[in-house]
Amino acid sequence: MSFILFNQFVSSIKNDLFKVSKHTNSRRGPNGRVPLRSNVGMAIRYFSWGGALDISLVFGVSHSIVFTSVDNLVDALNSSDNFMMKCPESHEKQVEIVEGFNKLLAAAFDCCAGCVDKMLIWMHRPQKWDCEIIGVGPKKCFCSRKHKFGMNLQAICDHRCQFLDIS
Repeated sequence: MSFILFNQFVSSIKNDLFKVSKHTNSRRGPNGRVPLRSNVGMAIRYFSWGGALDISLVFGVSHSIVFTSVDNLVDALNSSDNFMMKCPESHEKQVEIVEGFNKLLAAAFDCCAGCVDKMLIWMHRPQKWDCEIIGVGPKKCFCSRKHKFGMNLQAICDHRCQFLDIS
């Protein structure tokens, strides 16, 4: 991500981040207050497989502030109108997506209105109390093909690689 794109992202999410941050921006790390751009940078680095302890060393904060930054960014994105995912309801928008895929694909699919992919998000075996909360046993979270516990994530995007739905 370029510096310009990062600044645009921070500007577009700033108001939503302040709404959900529960005043954690005023919390002090060992080196003073943590700036907004640092909070967003820590969260983005964490999402790109950065370890919380490594990130905390780079930014000079505790690892708990890294996790707080991640939680705040997720909450801000989920509550932001700028990043709301929705499948197109109008026929005109659906036709626009189909035409966009037709321009990209060598195969002549005249009815492709989205690209679907899924993955298994690995996790530790759920504890008994976790299973009671979600109402299923730990076997429901086990993928026998990969021999891992996890949750399925399925996403649909349009011809511009923008997400339309995630479940």
